[in-house]
This record gives sequence, C-alpha cells and structure tokens, in this order.
Amino acid sequence: MRLLLDENVPNSVGEFLEARGHHVDLVRDSLGQMTPDEVIAWVGNNLSAIVVTIDKDFRQLIQRVPTGGRRKFQNLGRVSLRCRESRALARFQEFIEEVEREYDRLQDTNDRRLIVEITESSYRIVR
Repeated sequence: MRLLLDENVPNSVGEFLEARGHHVDLVRDSLGQMTPDEVIAWVGNNLSAIVVTIDKDFRQLIQRVPTGGRRKFQNLGRVSLRCRESRALARFQEFIEEVEREYDRLQDTNDRRLIVEITESSYRIVR
C-alpha cells in the first residue's frame, strides 16, 4: 500500500506501517506543515495513495459515494483514526491485518479505494 500520513498522525504509526513493507510518505516532510486538506487530497489522489488521518475533515473529502455528485478523488483512499493520538498506533496494530486484507480484495474491483474508520471501540470498512 502507498500511504500518505497526515501531520497529526504519530510517527510511530508510519514506522509500524513501513516495517510491514508499505510505502509511507509523511505530509509534514513532503508537503510541509499546515498544508490544507484539499491539497493533501489532490496529491494523494495523484499518487493513488491512502491518506491516514485523525482529522475529521477528510471524512467529507473522501467518501465512497458523495452526496449529490460525482466522486472528486477517484484514486484516493482513507484510513480515519477516530481515536486519541496516544491510541492511534495500538488501534492500527489491532486491525492492520483486516486493513491489508481489504486492500488486497479491492485490487480486483473497479473501485480500488480503501476507506476504513477505526475508532476507540470499533473498526468499519466503508463499502
């Protein structure tokens, strides 16, 4: 998987994902601090990446089926960590195999975008 970690995601999450063999780009290194979400989404879409974020705003930008219109980011996935930053690594570690399995499954479909939400108490694939 190619992942683009938003600046609010702890470095430990990126290190964990790299250790599992995934390509990880850090927004703060490649695009700089305070990059607007829309710019991150455009860059991620061009890379066919998955944005990993704790920011709730990406939920509106990256949706499976947008309300009343065509999908803006057709190549961009999202993993939303809707938990405390201090719990982000533990929650991702708990569900990484499900995330990887769903990503692999989507590679044989027309819509390859992985959209996942991980909260303090749940894991949900948005289909």
